[in-house]
Amino acid sequence: MSDRTNAPLVPLAGLYENTSKNGNRYFSGYLGKARVVMFENRDAKEGEPGWTLFVQERQEKPREARQGAAAGIAARDATANAARVATAKAKVRTAPAPGFDDSIDDLMGPY
Repeated sequence: MSDRTNAPLVPLAGLYENTSKNGNRYFSGYLGKARVVMFENRDAKEGEPGWTLFVQERQEKPREARQGAAAGIAARDATANAARVATAKAKVRTAPAPGFDDSIDDLMGPY
């Protein structure tokens, strides 16, 4: 018999902690193409599991929703890119060329 206490742990899924509208805590996430939800068993007696894990078939989003989300992401990325370009242009306009950052006050004399 092997000693399993030293066996490496393998992550299977990440779960997010949520709170329902009624204030009940639950966990949810995805395991491949399945959605998993874990609810607390508030009626559990001693020796019974405190949480119950349920598996649901993952619901596909309608095509229009996926396209709308993609368009929203593209618009957000375009806005962020435009802001980065504007910031870079502003830096170029205000930054003096190397070697030309000194004052010219001493070059101007009375004529």
